[in-house]
Amino acid sequence: MSRSVEMTDSANALAMAEVGDTVFSDLNNLTPKSYYRNLATDVGNQISVTKTRQDNTSGVWKNLSDQRSQVSGVDMNDEAAKMLLFERMFQGMARYMNTVSKALDSLLALAS
Repeated sequence: MSRSVEMTDSANALAMAEVGDTVFSDLNNLTPKSYYRNLATDVGNQISVTKTRQDNTSGVWKNLSDQRSQVSGVDMNDEAAKMLLFERMFQGMARYMNTVSKALDSLLALAS
């Protein structure tokens, strides 16, 4: 990139390099380098703050869920296991009562 016909100088390249150090009013009176640095820093800070807030919110949610479980005292797995146990006990008792009923019917039939 040269300004001369012979293409022997680097004036255009130097002019382009100087743009990075020029203050522009459209960039809040900052150079493009400073503006980009501020922009990247601001975006990084916003991401960091958002991540921290998300982590804090997740922690609060977990704590509240744990407290709810402690207050209610109900563990779904334990309750399901107990329900299966009670069902088996009920089935066993039904068989026992059926056997007793048949035995009584047989005794009454013999006594008649």
